[in-house]
Amino acid sequence: MAVPPADRGTTDDQKGGDGAARPRPLSLRPSRRPLVWAVPLLVLAAVVEVRIFGEFRLFLLGNALIVGLVLLAAMVLKLLRGRTDADAGGVRNRLVGRTRRLVWSEIDEMTVTPTLFGRVVTVRGHAVRRTMLAAPREGLLARDPAFDETLRTMRALAAPRELRLTDNVHRSARVTYWVMIAVFLGAGTFLWRPWLETWWPGVDEAVELPRACAVADAATARLVLPAAGRPESDGRDWTYSASSDCRYRDADGRTLSLELELKRRTGSSSGTEEIGDEYARARQFEADSARQFSARPKEWAVTTGDVAGLGDEAWRSVVVDRSDGAAAVRLVVRRGNVLIQVRYDANRPADRSVSVATALARSAISRIEIR
Repeated sequence: MAVPPADRGTTDDQKGGDGAARPRPLSLRPSRRPLVWAVPLLVLAAVVEVRIFGEFRLFLLGNALIVGLVLLAAMVLKLLRGRTDADAGGVRNRLVGRTRRLVWSEIDEMTVTPTLFGRVVTVRGHAVRRTMLAAPREGLLARDPAFDETLRTMRALAAPRELRLTDNVHRSARVTYWVMIAVFLGAGTFLWRPWLETWWPGVDEAVELPRACAVADAATARLVLPAAGRPESDGRDWTYSASSDCRYRDADGRTLSLELELKRRTGSSSGTEEIGDEYARARQFEADSARQFSARPKEWAVTTGDVAGLGDEAWRSVVVDRSDGAAAVRLVVRRGNVLIQVRYDANRPADRSVSVATALARSAISRIEIR
């Protein structure tokens, strides 16, 4: 008659025909309560591994996660498939796959080995390599008050053979486990730098861009460019792409363009730091272009400078043709990890052109969702 699993009860003795107490055969399964934390942890580790796969800076962490995934998956399978049966003839043990039969005459000792949160049992002998039993075992959320009693019953079932019962316990074992985990988590945290991710509290960054042609739509273009026509946009301007641009040009060559670019974290730099470098390069490019016009002051009037109250930082150049007063505006704005560039060339006064470019930049900023 089988007794309840080791994590749900204790073994009983039954009387033999001669009145002597003989232990009942054991049918043991590991507790499945650890699945409560093991399965979510397995899923989380898999998600993190997929997320960081291919990033060279996380090469060591990725490899360690793969090892952890394999160990976690093996543990889950052992909890689901594991079974140990013991009777007077020996032990039938199944961890994941096939069931192995071990007779008592082949086993010399049983060893109790501590794990991080519990204990497992292994057997070995002159004809048996060290073999872990599926049960009894203890772990996180799987304490077995009958653990020791189950071991005594198994030794009694092996009678008249005397099995040695040893404890593979070292005082520093669990301390070593915890130190290794702390080192691994510390190294993983340092390499990953989760505080640079957009979901980290206090990180104000966008995860996607508005589409440039949705900001600078046809109705807006017709207001500032007569006969603006259809927009010229990037054919790769997909919904979740990291850049988007939209350009209008009329028959007289007057243009309105809006370019948006988003940077995500790379290595040890946040998306904001990455886009800061792009902002500096874009600003320098437009400044160099404006400087070429300023070299001819009789033909062109050039004004450049920072713009307050627009995004996190902004810079603008205004080049005015002294012959007809037409202005060309270049506006570079950074909002979080997004770069906004507006170019507006039209036969309009400088103040009006500046207003158009600024309004378009503000419209783009209002559509950026900062998380």
